[in-house]
Amino acid sequence: MSEKLVSTAIALALVLACATGCPAYVQGDPEFRGLWVDSWGDGFLSQSQVDKLLGVVGDGRSKGDIRNANCNAVVVEVRRRADVCYPSALGEPYFSGLSPSNFNALQAIINAAHDTTGGKQRIEVHCWIVTFATDGGAVWNAHSNPAYPDQYWATLDNYGNVTADKAFDPGHPKCEQYLVDVCMDLVNNFDIDGIHYDYIRFTASNQGYNPTSIARYNARYGTTGQPSPSDEQFKQWRRDQVTNLVRKVYAKIQASKPWVLQSGAFVTWNPSPGSSTRSAFQGTRPYYDVYSDWDSWMSEG
Repeated sequence: MSEKLVSTAIALALVLACATGCPAYVQGDPEFRGLWVDSWGDGFLSQSQVDKLLGVVGDGRSKGDIRNANCNAVVVEVRRRADVCYPSALGEPYFSGLSPSNFNALQAIINAAHDTTGGKQRIEVHCWIVTFATDGGAVWNAHSNPAYPDQYWATLDNYGNVTADKAFDPGHPKCEQYLVDVCMDLVNNFDIDGIHYDYIRFTASNQGYNPTSIARYNARYGTTGQPSPSDEQFKQWRRDQVTNLVRKVYAKIQASKPWVLQSGAFVTWNPSPGSSTRSAFQGTRPYYDVYSDWDSWMSEG
């Protein structure tokens, strides 16, 4: 089974929270004790694997690895690279490795995690989604032809190259709406407890040059041509495009199912902030290099 312990990440998150001025843990606050389970190896690719992970539904003696580890949450990679392990309302394909090939792993996970037969603890299900990266495939192929600007969602570097992971650009409005719809498909059609973002960022400081995004940027600021990667205004533009997606999903979740949480595997990297101030965070690579302003997301709630 391919499982990544979340406890280490949570410990790091608490350290970072202190560094960025967030409230410290108070005795008696609810605990989050979870496991990340990725989709690249055994874990939940078949019913038997789900049974091992979370127990057999209806059998109070069958608790599964998650409960036996005294965890109360599981963070499962349900969207790998614009491919999924559930029937997508947007038509995204099932990812490889599922048995059978159209196995609705997400529903099986929810059934087992929320099963309280015989006093079993209810386990929260947080849907881990890789946000922008596609690595090619059907969804990428449908949105990678520059001859059709409305459907050309690729992010490019300042030389016009597609990124190695064939990522989409949140600066394209139709791409942004599509990704909002991906999240809300999960929220509206499954009894989940949270959305967990991964790769919700650019991967280098010279990315974000989707033609539609650049046209919008120039229209917004009355400029022409291609901005420099080091232009501070253009850096903020790219941060804003990522942040806008998070805000829109948050607003829709609040209007639909406000108990569903949002979290993420946000990069930290060196250098770490030297204090709890906003300016200290602005000196970190997530902010100035890959335009992931997760400090502001936490501040906004």
